[in-house]
Amino acid sequence: MKTTQISCLRLATAGGGAALLALATLCVPPPAGAQVCDRALCRSGETYRPSSSFGPNSGLCESRSGLGYTSRTPTSCAEGWTLEAESGRCILDACSSCGGEAPLCDPDERYTGATTQDGRAAGRCHHGPDPVTQAESFQIKPCRDGFTLIEETGMCRRDCTTLRVIDFPVVFPVYFGPDLTIRRAWLRDGGSGEITTRVPTNEPYWVCFEVANIGTTASGPFNVRGGGLGVSFNPRQRHAGLRGRASRQGCVAYPTAPSPGSYRLALEADANEEVTETREGNNDAIVAVIVE
Repeated sequence: MKTTQISCLRLATAGGGAALLALATLCVPPPAGAQVCDRALCRSGETYRPSSSFGPNSGLCESRSGLGYTSRTPTSCAEGWTLEAESGRCILDACSSCGGEAPLCDPDERYTGATTQDGRAAGRCHHGPDPVTQAESFQIKPCRDGFTLIEETGMCRRDCTTLRVIDFPVVFPVYFGPDLTIRRAWLRDGGSGEITTRVPTNEPYWVCFEVANIGTTASGPFNVRGGGLGVSFNPRQRHAGLRGRASRQGCVAYPTAPSPGSYRLALEADANEEVTETREGNNDAIVAVIVE
């Protein structure tokens, strides 16, 4: 197989100074006889930091000098490659031969069908039953940018398009933000407090949840709000800010349950949009409520 020489463009800043230096560097070509489908955005010895400030195909490569100074270099994947923001890897755009599909749902979830969210194709990712609580919930989420949902399989297929490389030096603000989401949800009986999957009609109950900040920086205070199932208001709970990668549990109280039947109740983190997040489309979760 033919090896390919990949050119990269790097925009360097040193020690946080205002001066910018555009440096053209040469990526190491793949070895003869092997197809390289992914490569690290950053060089050996550098630390990758995600950032959306430099375009969808760029991130920051952080390094420290011998004197202890830290520099962050905006770096782009080469033409024909797409950055996977979570891992900091550049993925070859040749989908058919380069592993261009990934499951929409997390390993502890199962895909249960397609729907829409904010006009975009999305899927339901079902979690549970929890081995301890036996509670079940699911999230509705779309594929991340650059991928298209295959509704029959629940796989996200990479869009085979070539993204441009940043080709001129320009100062951008560096932004690392919070990202709130409801990780899981379950029910508690309003009288005994026991975890349950069924609640009696006309009786109180709790909808409990784990809210997480999966972003890199702390959030400010926010509300978690439940849907108005059988009540004339939306129960909510106030939360203090969450540091990056942290989570906590909470519950919203429902004074009564509706008539018998199966329902789906929505929970939303940052319901009043007080926190500026890196992503706003993953704040919701759905919990099943069976009323007897």
